[in-house]
Amino acid sequence: MSALTQPRDTIERVPSARRFVAGATIYSGALVAVNAAGEAVPASDTAGLKVVGRAEHSAAENATILVRTGCFAYDGTDMTRADVGATAYVADDQTVSKSGGTNSIVAGRVFDVDEDGVWIICD
Repeated sequence: MSALTQPRDTIERVPSARRFVAGATIYSGALVAVNAAGEAVPASDTAGLKVVGRAEHSAAENATILVRTGCFAYDGTDMTRADVGATAYVADDQTVSKSGGTNSIVAGRVFDVDEDGVWIICD
């Protein structure tokens, strides 16, 4: 490979929504992670998971699920506005925390904390 010497038509994908095959039952609104096999699973403090966003609908195992990235509010009892900008970690598929738990699975970055919950940016 070498540097460009003429214009290049670089194709684009908008990463706000992706489809995965569900490796387990996932409920609408859940934090979604992918496992080592590339399957979507409910986010949890399980080794090797990587959070990819929020479930746009419920899906049973082996079904296709649409997962969206963005800024979403989740439960998080140990976080305050002082945590804005910090990393939020997965406790379960609807709860984030400031401590990493056993496996330190990153949910996203804290955008805000208010009466609706802990707003995290999942990207």
